[in-house]
Order: sequence, then C-alpha cells, then structure tokens
Amino acid sequence: TSAGMVCDPQKGAKLVDFYICSSYQSCHVPIHNTHYVSTNMIKALIVAGVRLFDFNIYAEVTNDGIIPVVRSDINDKLSQNYIPLDDVFDTLATYAFLDYYGGDPIFIHLNIKTNNIEVIDNIAKQYIEYFGQYLLEPRFSYLSEKSITIQPICHLFHKLILIVTGETSHTYLDELINIHTSKNGRILTAKQVRKPVD
Repeated sequence: TSAGMVCDPQKGAKLVDFYICSSYQSCHVPIHNTHYVSTNMIKALIVAGVRLFDFNIYAEVTNDGIIPVVRSDINDKLSQNYIPLDDVFDTLATYAFLDYYGGDPIFIHLNIKTNNIEVIDNIAKQYIEYFGQYLLEPRFSYLSEKSITIQPICHLFHKLILIVTGETSHTYLDELINIHTSKNGRILTAKQVRKPVD
C-alpha cells in the first residue's frame, strides 16, 4: 500500500497486526552439554531475519565496578560465561540497522535480574549511547495512555522498541521503556499461545 495508507491512524497497519521474527535468550550458543553466550549469535540471528532480541541482564562485579552483563539461563543453569551488555549493544548497533535489512523496527527485550539501581541506570546510559538516533519520542512510553502496540507501524520504521521485564521504577531506564511486561505487555509460553485465537 502507499505510505499514506500505511500511516492512516484508522485504516493503516498497526504494530499489533504483525508477527515479529523473534529469538529467545539471543546470545545463547546452542551446543549440546555446554552452556555459553556469544555476540556471534546476535550476528547470526540478524542475518536470519530476527527483529526481536531477548537478553537476561545480571549485575557482575569486575575490576571496573559493578556492570550489567548478559547471561543465558537454560533449565535453571546460568551460562558458564557472560558478555558485558556494552558489547551486546555495540553488536546490535553495528549490524541490526544496516540499510539492506529494511526499515523494520528492532525490538530489544531486557529481562532484568538485578535490583541494583546503579546497574539499571548504567543500562540506560549505554542504551542512549548506542541507540540515541533510533529512540522513540516520550509519547511512546509504556506509561502513556495510548499503547505503542496500536500505533501505525510507519511511526516505528528505523526505530528501536525497548521491552522490559523487572523492577525499573525510580531509575533512568524507566523513562526509556516502550513496553513493560507489568503494564502494557505480557510474556506467554509457547503452550499458552498454541491457539492464537485465545
């Protein structure tokens, strides 16, 4: 359809009208009997057409202080290594928005597994540093009266949509979230969505 039709607030396609190619624990390396994470998985997923990336965020004490890191959690076992969130964001910023992937929005789901406010604020700082040009306006906040899911898709082209699970109140990150699973989004299991009509 024409761009005008796509952007029509009444008749145009909205975010809720789409299925999005997604990955779960996007850094997890699927090797039998081992459990590691790598940014190379992100590159492979981008090439495969994935547009929603999922990451478990933990706090890790390093020589540089406490930093946010990505680990996978499979069958209640944490990965044997971790990746600084800084490296994950750098990989996404470098590869996910290349022109030949089109203008489809990118979705990042952060499953926050820490209550450390310093770490959560650090996530916000890194997020702005790497994705500032792709951020949505404040009217797309999860706290807005009108959910981002019913916005015309044209408003989201070449943009990044941040989905968060976990406690973020009274942090800088809270101001950047577009969908929060405690407010305007849900995480459902494959069994729960076996019949999409439900």
